[in-house]
Amino acid sequence: MNIQTSKKTLWGALAAGIFAVAAFALMAHAATAPTVSCSGAVSGDQITWTATSTGGVAPYTYLWSGSGVASGTTSTAFTVAYPANATYTAMVQVTDASSSVATSSCAATVSAYPTVSTGTLNVSLSVNNAAGGSATPSGFTVNVSGANANPGSFPGNASGTPVVVGASSTYAITVSALPNYSASMTGNCTGPLAAGASDACAVTETYVPSAVTPTTTPPLPRVYKPELTINGDGRFLVHGMIVTSVASGSFQGTVWGITYTVNWSGGLYPEFYLRDGNGGGATNPVTQLQVGDEVGVSGIVSQSNPLVVQANVVRDYSIMALRPGRREGQFESPFYNGKGNGGQNFFGASLPGSIATTTAETSSVESLNARLQQLLTQFHNLQNIFQNRENGNGHTNGRGNGRGGN
Repeated sequence: MNIQTSKKTLWGALAAGIFAVAAFALMAHAATAPTVSCSGAVSGDQITWTATSTGGVAPYTYLWSGSGVASGTTSTAFTVAYPANATYTAMVQVTDASSSVATSSCAATVSAYPTVSTGTLNVSLSVNNAAGGSATPSGFTVNVSGANANPGSFPGNASGTPVVVGASSTYAITVSALPNYSASMTGNCTGPLAAGASDACAVTETYVPSAVTPTTTPPLPRVYKPELTINGDGRFLVHGMIVTSVASGSFQGTVWGITYTVNWSGGLYPEFYLRDGNGGGATNPVTQLQVGDEVGVSGIVSQSNPLVVQANVVRDYSIMALRPGRREGQFESPFYNGKGNGGQNFFGASLPGSIATTTAETSSVESLNARLQQLLTQFHNLQNIFQNRENGNGHTNGRGNGRGGN
């Protein structure tokens, strides 16, 4: 073998060996699968996510997903800012040159934000004007006291106003008052609220009309002090009777605490002297007499009921308009009969055409003895009526017997 041939043979053997070694190394490396790991480094409210690959066949490609990670991120490392305290997770997938795939996930916690210590309350105010009010929600002022409420005072709003209140602190809601409006509340209108909680309070202001206070008309001054006379023959005479009720054919009146029914029915119409000056057998005094009027009555007591009187004269002393012939400012005469007889009253006494009422004439100053005397006189006269009736019956029977004897 010459030297030249020997050199070629040596170099060929060496090249084959090198190739064999390289092929073996390549085959050995290809047999190892790729692996990947990730980590998250926290800085304030940010996390830097990083992937590390081993094995497989380089080069590698990456694909990220997870909390706050932009879809399709392919960087080996990247940073994300997070909005609140929490633990966040990221996932990474690695693919090597031989299309082998490996995955991994990792987590990191953000704690840079202060702890939540407030809650939010939405306060709404509506107005119910169904009963006639005209107020609007903004006409009321809502106040939230306690719990460092912000805002603590604001105009009412039907949609609501958000109020931040301290967590676990007591608060209370009040509304400025407007006349005739009554407030009602529903929801969480007194606190506290839990940290981070949201709730609502609804206020309704309802219009309530004012109660109408009935007006009272003071009683007219008395024209007569109360006087009552019942004669033995049943004749009834009263001054100062107060009308308590009026019917179509009668009225009831009280004097000295006794209530009488005064009739004008049965065709025996009495003489009426009433507000408009009418008299002489008026047949419809219902439109004239009024409850509370002071009247005088002359008539006959019913034989069957001593508290019922058939009237022949009724005079209404509670005159609000002048009678014919009276001067303005002059007190109306209770005795003027509307026929021009001036001071002649219906009981036959001649009295002045005008009298003035004094305090001494009111029933409030009558002595108890005078009242009792009037009552005793009345009952005595009633007793005489019944006694005369019995005596009359006995006398008739005596005469009848005498004639029969003759």
